[in-house]
Amino acid sequence: MPRIASFFVLWLLTAPALAQQAEQLVRRHRYTEAIEALTGARASLDGLVDRDLSVLGVAHLQRAYFLRDLAALQVDVGQAYYHMRLTSDDVTPTPWTAYFLGRYLFEQGQTDRALSHFEASFDAARLPDEYRRRARLWAAACYARQGRTRQADATWAALSVEGNAALAGERAYARWTVGQDEVPACGEDRSTSAAALRCRLWAGIQGNDATALRPLQQRLLSEDLPDQKTEMEDDFVLRFYDPATLDMLAAADFVAAMEAFRRFRGERGRRDAMLYAGISAYEAGDYALARSFLNETDHALRAVYLGALDYLAGDRDTAAQQWAQARAGERLVEIEWASVASRFATEYDGVRAVAAKHRETAGQNRRAARMLGRALLEIGQPVEALRLLETAYPTPYHNALDRIEPGYMATLSRAQFASGRRYYPAVRSHLASLVDAYPVVAGVLYLVQAYTAPERTTGKKRTG
Repeated sequence: MPRIASFFVLWLLTAPALAQQAEQLVRRHRYTEAIEALTGARASLDGLVDRDLSVLGVAHLQRAYFLRDLAALQVDVGQAYYHMRLTSDDVTPTPWTAYFLGRYLFEQGQTDRALSHFEASFDAARLPDEYRRRARLWAAACYARQGRTRQADATWAALSVEGNAALAGERAYARWTVGQDEVPACGEDRSTSAAALRCRLWAGIQGNDATALRPLQQRLLSEDLPDQKTEMEDDFVLRFYDPATLDMLAAADFVAAMEAFRRFRGERGRRDAMLYAGISAYEAGDYALARSFLNETDHALRAVYLGALDYLAGDRDTAAQQWAQARAGERLVEIEWASVASRFATEYDGVRAVAAKHRETAGQNRRAARMLGRALLEIGQPVEALRLLETAYPTPYHNALDRIEPGYMATLSRAQFASGRRYYPAVRSHLASLVDAYPVVAGVLYLVQAYTAPERTTGKKRTG
């Protein structure tokens, strides 16, 4: 997560009352409230001055990173939960369990295992037809990841999505995960189901339409909205939260942040605004726009993201040059490099070296701890990540949202969950403290409680 330049904070000392109010909400980590204070019922961002745009961009960017970290935690917990439901002798799987597990395995990058569960769902007699069709479209995404392009294309082509906005959105997102662009035709369906809302959200993301995204974000963020809620035997209520939702909401926030920063007009602060516009575009997956914005700034962090863009474009030599420049800079720039580079397997050794080098800095700086903690989680070192994150965690402010970023708690929770059962109560506590300000956390809390709460563990065979 990039550092937010002190320029924006200092500027707000002379900002109008609305910007000051919103900035105080950002400082207290109420990003949604800050966004609503600045945008209200506006149809667009026209009329907002640079001061407003800077605070709005920061609020969207901070919420985006929080949602992305929360999404990573959801995937870890969901995979463990549905695997337990499918394999435990104490649980009777539901007709949906194999499909649910496949979705979470796919998000984890475990393509072969995910495919086996999707294919098992094709002809499951008790599984509703809608889910058998979804299983086929995600199986096609697995084929594409495996390089079986013809089989993937044939499977997608054979799957009719006409008149089904939810399935159209699912297919578009599935195809995007394997590098194919498709803007879903969501039609006139005004359904308020999570799947239908996701379809329209994804169409807005692909079109960089920040105005269309705002009401969709507001609905999906303000309610506990599972994809499925079914009452089962033994008073068990089955809830399924698709792992795509949080990641899409994060992408939507990156698009909104980009739109705010790109509108910056004044020379004062433009260097930072273009940096954040570029970072937001990079995180939203619009690499051409990201490069154009980054080329308009000389900020030291520019090299981190230009190197990532070169890497993704296949130009490893130029990426190495950019990253060498970044790693030779100040320590927080090198730490940010580790956070970005942890997504690329070839850079794992370098990430480990940076984490070891800056352990002391991370212990004294929560932003550094969060970036290095995230990096270590990405390369499969949760115990080391937890050590850094716990050192920087201010125990006297336990779960105090005014003092601690929600994204920090999400990253800490992920490290704790991966580090063993004794940390499960802390994970539940962190997430419970976030639900009031961020209702979308309820879905992740449900998964955590379902998997970890001791009162849910009995010797009685259950449906799940």
